[in-house]
Amino acid sequence: MTDNREKQLENPHNGHRRRMRSKLLSGQMDYLCPHELLELLTFYSIPRRDTNELSHDILNYFNGNFSAVFEASPGELKKIPGVGENTVALITLINCIMREIETEKLKEKRVLGSTEEIADYVSAMFFGHSNEVFYAVFLNNSGKVISYEKILEGSVSEIPVEPRKVLEAALKYPKTKQVILAHNHPSGNLSPSGADIDTTRLITRALNTVDIRVKDHIIVHGHRYYSFFENDLLY
Repeated sequence: MTDNREKQLENPHNGHRRRMRSKLLSGQMDYLCPHELLELLTFYSIPRRDTNELSHDILNYFNGNFSAVFEASPGELKKIPGVGENTVALITLINCIMREIETEKLKEKRVLGSTEEIADYVSAMFFGHSNEVFYAVFLNNSGKVISYEKILEGSVSEIPVEPRKVLEAALKYPKTKQVILAHNHPSGNLSPSGADIDTTRLITRALNTVDIRVKDHIIVHGHRYYSFFENDLLY
């Protein structure tokens, strides 16, 4: 009698969940679609419900952009119908873990030469940021990273950067001879605004007064970037 009752109470989706987990643990991660990855994840925040439809809804909310799911703020995630506190907490936790992993990469004192190397390095700074953030990376004469600092964090659409703040930050590291400027465009449009171009010129002039040059200014969105150097916008 007890066995029958337990069978009746068993989650009808357990078989599907076991198959999905087996697919993951057998090394078939490359064969899982984005919505399947979300479905697997939400197994742990919603233990007794089919989460396939919800995983599609979450992905559709972000127009199919998988990385945007994990870069979203808790407030944004809560707007999605069917997404409860447990799912918001789990996705936010993964966001924090990924940001910590990316931050670890930045601690490597790398030599940054090519634009691709620079873009790869600075992209890690913006993981999980929904607002515009402006960073400066300080390098020695041979292009080795000395340190980096967040100069300012602003609204979704605009971030006014004072050249003085970048200059003061650079002077804290006596061996600084080059600076890489970097900020993100949460909108996804990588084209520099008029303010971006003017600000870069003002920062360049301020740093030139102490014999420090701007090596590049990179605008980032996800893993895409725009280089001022490549587009002849450094003066």
